[in-house]
Amino acid sequence: MTDSPYPHLFSPLRVGARTLRNRICLPATVTNFAAANMITERWTQFLVERARGGAAMVVTEVVAVDPEAVAQATTVIGFDDRNNAGFTATSTAIEDAGGLMVAQLWHPGRQQLWHPTKSPAGVSDGPDPYSWTVAHVMDNDEIHDLITKFAATAARLQGCGLAGVELHGAHGYLINQFLSPWSNRREDDWGGDLDGRSRFVREIVAAIRAACGPDFILGLKMPGTESVDGGIDPDEAARITSHLAALGSIDYFAYGQGNFSLSLENHVPDMYFQPGHF
Repeated sequence: MTDSPYPHLFSPLRVGARTLRNRICLPATVTNFAAANMITERWTQFLVERARGGAAMVVTEVVAVDPEAVAQATTVIGFDDRNNAGFTATSTAIEDAGGLMVAQLWHPGRQQLWHPTKSPAGVSDGPDPYSWTVAHVMDNDEIHDLITKFAATAARLQGCGLAGVELHGAHGYLINQFLSPWSNRREDDWGGDLDGRSRFVREIVAAIRAACGPDFILGLKMPGTESVDGGIDPDEAARITSHLAALGSIDYFAYGQGNFSLSLENHVPDMYFQPGHF
C-alpha cells in the first residue's frame, strides 16, 4: 500500500469544542431540493448520505435568516419555526451516521436578484454590477435588526440539535459586501478601514456567541479572492482572517473565490483559466 499524500485525513480533528471523527467535510453545496422553502426528504437524504459515506462535518446549502433573504422556492428558511421538524430530523440522522450538521446562514444583500417582490438591501449606493439592480442602502437600525436575526436563527437551529452554523460571507453576498472595499463605500462606523468593514460580521459573531454559548461551532466562509479590481485579493483575505481570528470566537474559516457580480465565472472555472489559489 502506497503512502497517502494526506496522512492525517482520517485522524480526528478538534473544531471548537467538538471533535470530528476525521477531516472530511461536505462544504455547502446548492441542491435546490427544498420545495416551497421547506425541507424535503430528498434534501435531508442528500446530507445524511454524505455522513454515512464518511464525512465528519456536513454543511448545508444556504439557510435564509430573514424573509427578505428568500430568493426562490428552493431557499430553505430558518428565520421561523416552520422547518424545525426537518432540521431536527436531519441533524439526528447525521449524528446517528457519525457526523455533525452545520447550517450555512445567508443573506444575499443587494444580490436579491431572483425573487419578483423582495427588496434588495445594500451596503452602499450604486447598482449591482451583475444585474444593475439598485438596492436600498441599509441604515443603522436595519443593520442591527439583521444582526439580531442571524443570532436568532442560529439559536433556533441549535435548539433543533445542529452542531453549529457557518456564516456565508463569500461570493458577493451581504457579509462579503460589508467586508470588501470594492462594495463597501460607507463613511460611517460600518465602513472605511478594516475594523469598520468587519464590524457587521464581528457583531454577528458576538451575538451568536451570546445566544448559543462557547460550545456551538461557528465558522465563517469568506472570499479568498473576489477577482475584481479593488476587491479582496489573497493578501487582503489573509489580513481579514488575522483580524477576525484575533477575536477568538470563530472556530474555522472557509474560503471561496469569485464574486457573484463581476466574476461569477470564477466560481467554477473551466480549463481556460490559469491555475488559481484554490
